[in-house]
Amino acid sequence: MKSVISKLWTLFNARQKLKMVLLVFLIVGGTVLEILGIGAVVPLIVLLSQPDAIQDNQILQQFQQWFQPDSTQSLLLLTLAGVIFVFMIKNIFLFGVVYYQSRFLYNQITEIASRLYKTYLQAPYSFHQKQNSAQLLRDIQMTEPLVQGVMYPIVVCFSEGLVGSCIFILLAWI
Repeated sequence: MKSVISKLWTLFNARQKLKMVLLVFLIVGGTVLEILGIGAVVPLIVLLSQPDAIQDNQILQQFQQWFQPDSTQSLLLLTLAGVIFVFMIKNIFLFGVVYYQSRFLYNQITEIASRLYKTYLQAPYSFHQKQNSAQLLRDIQMTEPLVQGVMYPIVVCFSEGLVGSCIFILLAWI
């Protein structure tokens, strides 16, 4: 697996490597928002199940000090609004991450195919006499399945693995 990733890394130029690092940071940011979303649900569940548990829960006490609601019901509504806000921000951010990820991978497809095509065009005439043109065309057309079948699963496994690991750590911590 490590050799596949190192071979794929050589396909990137410096600008693409920078974009890949940005993608990793966006995925980490999405993971933080996922954990924040899960963490925001816990006080809401506590408040719904035990309205008088404000004295026992530090998060709810802090929340009550900040907003100073009139009653437990208004604290519940504020908590619910906060959870909805966190989930909206999280989903908008994750939509942007998925959009950036899709554009990045699509640009990789076009970049690799373009570089391969330019290499074939700049090859000497003797190269083309020895090679089957159908084989060269197949090589250019196989860049999309390469990216979709190798790079996309690696990015998805990384992001989902990171989210799963952080959720596990959060649940073990709680």
